[in-house]
Amino acid sequence: MGPQEALRVTGKRAPWVAQQMGVSRSYLWRLVRGERSWTRDLERSFALALGMAPEAISFFGGGLGTTPT
Repeated sequence: MGPQEALRVTGKRAPWVAQQMGVSRSYLWRLVRGERSWTRDLERSFALALGMAPEAISFFGGGLGTTPT
């Protein structure tokens, strides 16, 4: 599942997740839409905020949970 689906499935609100990650809400949305690249640290903090393993999320552009398709 991608980041947007992970947000939906967990029921977490983007503003809260962004705060937990230490980024702005707009930056989080740029990441989720693929307009910015995920770093390993961002992947980990996003997954931690959602209570998921980073490997369970398909991030765009490389990193822990990348799935080539």
